[in-house]
Amino acid sequence: MPRADCAVAVSLFANDRGNSGIGRYLKSVVPRLVDAMPEATFHLFAARADQSVFAGCFERFDARVRWHLTSDFWNRPPPSLVWHAAWWDHAARRAGADALYLPAGNRRLAPFARLPSVAVVHDLSWLHMKGKYDPLRELYLRRLLPWMIRRSTRIIAISRSTESDLVQLAGCPPGRITRIANGFDATQFHPRDAAASRAQLQQAGVELPERFLLYVSRLEHPGKNHVTLLAAYRRLLDQRPDLAERLVFAGGRWNGAEAVDAAIADLGLEDRVRRLGFVADAHLPLLYATATALVFPSLFEGFGLPVIEAQACGLPVAGADASSIPEVMGGAGLLFDPLDPQAIATAITTLIDQPALRAELARRGLENARSYTWEATATATARLLRQVIDERRAESHRA
Repeated sequence: MPRADCAVAVSLFANDRGNSGIGRYLKSVVPRLVDAMPEATFHLFAARADQSVFAGCFERFDARVRWHLTSDFWNRPPPSLVWHAAWWDHAARRAGADALYLPAGNRRLAPFARLPSVAVVHDLSWLHMKGKYDPLRELYLRRLLPWMIRRSTRIIAISRSTESDLVQLAGCPPGRITRIANGFDATQFHPRDAAASRAQLQQAGVELPERFLLYVSRLEHPGKNHVTLLAAYRRLLDQRPDLAERLVFAGGRWNGAEAVDAAIADLGLEDRVRRLGFVADAHLPLLYATATALVFPSLFEGFGLPVIEAQACGLPVAGADASSIPEVMGGAGLLFDPLDPQAIATAITTLIDQPALRAELARRGLENARSYTWEATATATARLLRQVIDERRAESHRA
């Protein structure tokens, strides 16, 4: 093994217990980053209760990975923000770190750090959707957080959409932004036999309709746009009462989930819509293998992992013509206006009625997905961290 000649401090806070896109990003990228930087020691900072979230991620590494666990008090959002701003840099320097890496950089930042920092910004959705949060949180998100992001030495944007928002809405200098796309795990997400996948899900206690349209997203209103999808589905049922496809939602409850519940009841869809709740990572590929199509109407995504994961599994996709979704879809799916129920219903009808088109979109989706891997994400991130560390060392030598 090469001699460890640099050290990186990593914040594993704001991981949502691994049950969100950002949580999956942390679990997917950070272990691969350790692989991509064999010359580095990694100091992992996390709340004590969250170490279990990363079980199985770092055990294979030697002494290059060192844990620094805080009291769980510092895991709550307000104290955690203070800890990162006021204390983390000091703790990282005491550990011997050369740089800070914040993979949940739109949630936790170190604006007063003396060490150089690399922050990953996943999205700036709050700058697009007014009134999503209470006034105090809106003030923090719209005024303070953009300033904190600008204080980072380098900023990683996970899509062109996020990169554009960082420049246009947050005022970040373009020269300090590097676009590094998300990826997927090819060992997990790949085409599978539908019947075998359904049987595995049944063994795990997941009962599914015979035919269904899938939406993988936490139940959040209004951002994830379940209510408009439900209106589109109701319209489709009114036009085609014999429609075989049910609707399946896979994702945990979040802010506004009660609005989704109310829409299902108001539209009389209780017997047509299945809410699975949070779905374990191991079950997601099985869902993709079993569904007719992924319908992804989200109003805003920094990337949209389910789109690329569905494509990697050979599932055709219809998605919102909004934010990063067209970019990630890569021309290998159907786009619709996410605010127009009829447009969504038309896209669904097209997929259901045209099996040849579904097969063609599945083929093109597989090709598109090959350009996204977590290994590529980690390699590019390692390159940027090395650059930041080398630049700081050069500055120190000149001084």
